[in-house]
Amino acid sequence: MLNKLLQKLFITNTLELITITIKNNINNITNLTTNIHRNTIECSLTKLLYNSYSQNEFGDTILNSNLRHLKENNK
Repeated sequence: MLNKLLQKLFITNTLELITITIKNNINNITNLTTNIHRNTIECSLTKLLYNSYSQNEFGDTILNSNLRHLKENNK
C-alpha cells in the first residue's frame, strides 16, 4: 500500500518537473525570439542612422542633403 502511494507520488512529481521544464523552455525560446527581433531592429536603425550620416558624392551628409531637398520643395 505504501509502496503504491510512493510510486504515484514519484510519478506525479516527475510529471510536474517535466511540465515546469517544458514551460521554462518555452519561455526561454520566447525570450530568445524577442531578443533576436529587438537586435534586428536595433541593427536596422543603426544602419539607417549610419547611412544618414554618410557622405554623398558632394561631401554632404545624406541627412543634410535630404533636409535641404525637403526645404527647397516646400518653398
